[in-house]
Amino acid sequence: VNPDDDVSQWIAPADSEMADIYVVGVQELVELGAMSVVLGASGDADRQAALEARIEEAFRRRSPKEPYGKVCSFGMVGLALTMYIKQSLRHHVADLDCDRVKTAFDGIAGNKGCVCVRLRLGELSLCFVNVHLASGQNAAAAAERNANLVQVLTDAFQRVSLKGAARPAKQGFRRKSVYKVAMHHFAAVM
Repeated sequence: VNPDDDVSQWIAPADSEMADIYVVGVQELVELGAMSVVLGASGDADRQAALEARIEEAFRRRSPKEPYGKVCSFGMVGLALTMYIKQSLRHHVADLDCDRVKTAFDGIAGNKGCVCVRLRLGELSLCFVNVHLASGQNAAAAAERNANLVQVLTDAFQRVSLKGAARPAKQGFRRKSVYKVAMHHFAAVM
């Protein structure tokens, strides 16, 4: 994220109404290299905190009378996902769950894949999936990208992967196989 980016324009351009929920997903929050892929499995906490501070300052400037609270924030190598909701709606949030799905090097490395969050807001189920998939313009790259998208949409929140590998609960990710991305009232892939 460029330090010169006006994050408040991401949140709500001038003269627009503020939304009830904001989900900010970024890719390549860190420079991808061997060390960041190996050592940064959970993302870069300092860069993510700096991004969150900029987002929260934008909320304070744009919505001083209606505060927003952070619902979740987490990352995977260069991916980051942060969710905010109006404080007045916070008591309607239930069944919050987050997950990561690695797709690089046959699911071993997290420089490609997704970070995702799902929740219920009242009776409405919502799911947001931030993806970073294989690049390339040729047919083989497109096929790999499509296969990776199927993998992340299938494996998210599951305790067994599409390929049959165990995905045990860890680091706060429950993976109870209760939810599937496509089963929500609203699902967004970013």
